[in-house]
Amino acid sequence: PDTSEITVDLDGTAVEGTAAVTPAAVSFGQVRTGTTATREITLTNVGDAPLTLRNAAVLGADASAFSLASAGSGSAGSNSWLSDNEQTTLASGESVTITVSVAPERRRALTGQVRIVTDDGTVNSSLGAMGVAPDIEIAGEPLDFGSTRLGETATETVQIDNTGNAPLNVSDISVTTDAYRVVSDVETIPPKSSRTVTVVFDPAASEDATDDAKSEMAQTANLVVTSNDTDAGQQRVTRRLTGVGVTPDVQVSQKALQYGTVALGD
Repeated sequence: PDTSEITVDLDGTAVEGTAAVTPAAVSFGQVRTGTTATREITLTNVGDAPLTLRNAAVLGADASAFSLASAGSGSAGSNSWLSDNEQTTLASGESVTITVSVAPERRRALTGQVRIVTDDGTVNSSLGAMGVAPDIEIAGEPLDFGSTRLGETATETVQIDNTGNAPLNVSDISVTTDAYRVVSDVETIPPKSSRTVTVVFDPAASEDATDDAKSEMAQTANLVVTSNDTDAGQQRVTRRLTGVGVTPDVQVSQKALQYGTVALGD
């Protein structure tokens, strides 16, 4: 048999799947604590061969604040979408959309990174969010209006502070007795700002005003402020009010006046 060598030229093009993720950075902006915001990232196979997805997870110190889910899954997801023992394959030109959610629990910046591992390597998308919330404070001791005569009024102001990093919406300001009334209004307090509320003490408006005044008994009440503070225990805060209604104290210096003898016509 003929044992001479035969040479055949071979020509071909290698194909492989190639992963591309968009966007490369996801900003959630400001997100109120206790709420959830979502964004989407898209992974596309821009190569010429099938691409296998092996793992997708959020990494970083704040990873627990973020979660992943495939679009349309109806699941809130966790911070890992694919585990190491799962995989999915994208044909050339095919894409998959991943929903990224963030749920801040505190007022602070949150960062993370979505890492997607494929048989082409690893692609990443960085994450950023700012947890925001209002925080109401009414500082000070009980507000003392001092002594006020019946028929007269006394006026004081109460300062309401928003020490948080989101607007504080004040939905209601009220007092618990008729002896006091609020004569100014506050609706929204910007972050790191304060507003004042004017309160009037009218001791005569109390049902037992006269008796209280005679005994110099203090008339007390609470100023109640209702807001959208995210702390359930701070959504209704109070400031103690106190004042004393008094009546005029009339005294006769002597029981009788002695004029002596006075002539007629004098």
